Amino acid sequence: MLMLGAAPVLVTGCGVKSAYDRLDWIIPGYIDNYITLDAGQRTLLRQRLDAQLRWHRNEQLPHYACQLKALMHDLRHDFTTEKLARHDLALRQAWATLVQRLAPDVARLLATASDAQLQELRANLERKTAEYKSKFVDPPPLTLRTERAATMQKRLRRRIGPLTAEQQQKVGTWGGQIELTGADRLAARQRWPARVDELRAWRHEPARLTQLIEGMLTKPETGRPAEHRDKREVNRKLTAALLIEVTNDLTPRQRQHLQVRVADLAQDFEQLAGLEPGFAGCADLERADDMPRTARHERLPELTQKHRSAPARGFSGSSCGTVRSAQAGYRIVDHDDSIVGTIRRPQCPNAAGA
Repeated sequence: MLMLGAAPVLVTGCGVKSAYDRLDWIIPGYIDNYITLDAGQRTLLRQRLDAQLRWHRNEQLPHYACQLKALMHDLRHDFTTEKLARHDLALRQAWATLVQRLAPDVARLLATASDAQLQELRANLERKTAEYKSKFVDPPPLTLRTERAATMQKRLRRRIGPLTAEQQQKVGTWGGQIELTGADRLAARQRWPARVDELRAWRHEPARLTQLIEGMLTKPETGRPAEHRDKREVNRKLTAALLIEVTNDLTPRQRQHLQVRVADLAQDFEQLAGLEPGFAGCADLERADDMPRTARHERLPELTQKHRSAPARGFSGSSCGTVRSAQAGYRIVDHDDSIVGTIRRPQCPNAAGA
C-alpha cells in the first residue's frame, strides 16, 4: 500500500536506463502525490534512498539480468506452465527481498510523520480510491471487459509487436472470461485509511511498525474475502493460459522482436550494474541463492565484483547532471494502467543558462 516502499509501478516517458538513473527524484516525486515531507524528512529520505539504490543497482540488478537470460533460453522452446511459474516465483522473491530491505527505512521515515502529515496521507488515499472507483467500478461490465482486453493487447504489443487477428481474438476471449475484481479491489482500498490509523498507533515502536509495513507490502491479500482470492486465482490461470498460448504461437518476426526486447533489457541491467558486457556470473549467483541469507549477502559483492567494468555507483546529485536530455517528466502508472501521478523533473541550479 505505501508508496514509500516503491510499490511495483511502471514509469512511462523514457527508457529503462534513463528512468533508473533518475529514481533519486522520481521516487520522491511519487511520494509527493501522497504526503508532503519537511526539510528534515527529505534529507533522511535522500540519504536512505541513495544507499538503497546503490544496494539495488549493485546486488539486485545482476540477478534481474540473469533471470532475463534464463527467460531468453526458455523462449527458444515450448513455453510451459512450469516455466511461467518459475519466472513468476522469481519475480515474487525479488519483490519480497526488496520489501524486506526497505521496510525498516520506511518505518524510520513514518516514525517522524506528524498527525497532520498522516491526515494528509489519509485524505490522498481516499481521493485515489474515489478515482479508482470511477474508472474501474462504475463503468458497465462490458466496458470494463473491453478496456481490460485493450490493455492486454497494448502490453503484448509492446513486447512482441503488432498482434495477428487470431491473437487479438484470443485476447478478446480472455477479456470476456476473466472475473471482474474492481469492486473487490475497491473494498480493499477503502480499508487503507484504517491502515494509516494503525501506522499512527505504532509510530514510536520501530520493530512493530516495520513488521506492519512489511506485511502490508508483501501480503496485500490478508483480510480479503475468500471470494476475492478465488476470483484472483481464476484470473491468474486464465492469464497464464493466454500468455503461454500466445508465446507458443508467435510469428518468426514476433519471436525475434521479443528476444531482442528481452536481450536489450538484460543488457540495460548489466550496464546499470556496471558489469562487463555478456556478464558470465549467472551460475555463481544461482549457487549463491542456495546459501543462507546472511552468507549470500556477504558473498554477492565478491561474486559480481570480478565481472565489473565500472565502479559501484550511487545516485546523489545524479539527476542534475543528466536530466536536461530527458523529457519534462514521467507518468507513474500501476498494474492496471491507472495513472497515480505525474512527476515533473527537478529544476537544477543554473540549468537554464547551462
